[in-house]
Amino acid sequence: MERKEDDHSYDSEEDNERESRLSIIRNLFNSLESENVLKNVFQKLNFNEFKSNLISPQKETQISALQQLYSFVRFGEMHEKLISEGILDTFKILLNSILEMDKSKPESEHISCLICQCLSKLSDEEKYTHNMVEVGIVKPLIRVILYLDKALSRKYASRTLYHISESAFLRDQIPKTLEELNEEAQVKFRAIWDDPFDHEEREYWDELLQNTDMVTFQYKPGKAWYDPKDFEPIIQLIESNFEDIKREAIENCRENTMVPWPEKFLYKDGWNVLGMYAFQNKLPKPCNMLPKTNAVLEQIPGLQTALFSTLKPRCHIKPHVGYYQYSEKILRVHMGIVVPEGCIIKVNGEERTWQEGKCLVFDDTFRHEVWNPSHTVTRIVLMLDIEFKGDVADRNQEFYAKSARQAEQFGTEALISRDLIEALVSFGAQENSNFQERPIKYI
Repeated sequence: MERKEDDHSYDSEEDNERESRLSIIRNLFNSLESENVLKNVFQKLNFNEFKSNLISPQKETQISALQQLYSFVRFGEMHEKLISEGILDTFKILLNSILEMDKSKPESEHISCLICQCLSKLSDEEKYTHNMVEVGIVKPLIRVILYLDKALSRKYASRTLYHISESAFLRDQIPKTLEELNEEAQVKFRAIWDDPFDHEEREYWDELLQNTDMVTFQYKPGKAWYDPKDFEPIIQLIESNFEDIKREAIENCRENTMVPWPEKFLYKDGWNVLGMYAFQNKLPKPCNMLPKTNAVLEQIPGLQTALFSTLKPRCHIKPHVGYYQYSEKILRVHMGIVVPEGCIIKVNGEERTWQEGKCLVFDDTFRHEVWNPSHTVTRIVLMLDIEFKGDVADRNQEFYAKSARQAEQFGTEALISRDLIEALVSFGAQENSNFQERPIKYI
């Protein structure tokens, strides 16, 4: 661009841009300096004295210590030390003491808000939600939600409980704790969904109540489970070859032949797959590794996807639904290969388990999740997506409506992310490359 002598607007734009860049750089250095200062303070901290300040009767001392603690909690590398120093026990003491105070006092809300902010931040890491349940933090959190009406601390308490409810191994603690309270408190707890602090708290409650089965109105009308007998001869073909399929699965489902499922936001660790077909694409290498299983798959008309899925002990796949412009076309079949006791699949609120050599058929347009409570045995299933030929009215109509809106916005192709397709195809090459955290158009 040619600059004119009297073009003051150009000077102004250039100066503004330069100042904006300098501001970003200054903020970055300030942030780094602040983090370094905090780390130095944290390393020199006397935890006994610090925890004494947290429970000090002097409110100014207490609030100052809590504010400093929240600054520490913002940085993940400090979390392990805080937990090991018993900070959760201190939080429990503080919340219980606040709930016995005059809750209308501003300092009560300020203190409870700081505590709940800290807990909310810590609950982002699943391992710390286990610590929270162990020390008994669930009950004081529920009481905060019940008795600090529409306060900001209630929102952070709700977020923490939502994160606890995400774990299939912890969530039962929430309804169990509620049962210890009177019926009025139980009714009030469930009613918060209708009167949230803001839209974010409403989203936490949507998930919290569904995860804990405390509401059923969010389960969608339709047919989530199908009778396998309605899919003969496909089911008979698969089940009659169970022994050969199981033998090949056990021989080949190993660490060096499988890859983690690419959507890591759905699980922490332990969900691995060995793909044979990916969206109608046959993957030659694994199909050659499992010739008898492949011979069965080649006889299934309309086969879309086929893979072995393993779930390690104590692994949980979080609630999710299928893919727009794909899941409408299929039903999902699972055949149990190795099934630990108590292993659960939950679809649209209904729990079932697998049997070795037997098939389950379900509609993955409905919300579903899986968990393996065993401490020692890995679950293995054969997972197939077969062509859907039934009545569309039986399916999750909300999913269909969202899928149609997505198609209008993005077109009908590639609503499954390209990166995910490439990751699935890479199963055949035994590579673990470029898995993305979350496909943009996945719900």
